[in-house]
Amino acid sequence: GSVKVFPHAQFTYNSYRTQVYTLAVPFDSKDNHVAGYGGLGLAYFIGESASIEVLAGYSVNDYNYFDESALRVRFGCSIFFGGE
Repeated sequence: GSVKVFPHAQFTYNSYRTQVYTLAVPFDSKDNHVAGYGGLGLAYFIGESASIEVLAGYSVNDYNYFDESALRVRFGCSIFFGGE
């Protein structure tokens, strides 16, 4: 198999709204979530259409109530469909 380096970038935005109506107290809450991840990976190809991958990068999460940032390592695999 061959080994190839690849960049990875990811961005996520979510907006949530919760409404609960009770006889005692109505509840209305809004939350936004913004997240990003960027890193570099190595893909080891185990044939022409499949690879095993390791990805290392930095993750940032911003919620209304807390923030989180961390270095992360991800493992995965990919299967490629189609041809040249």
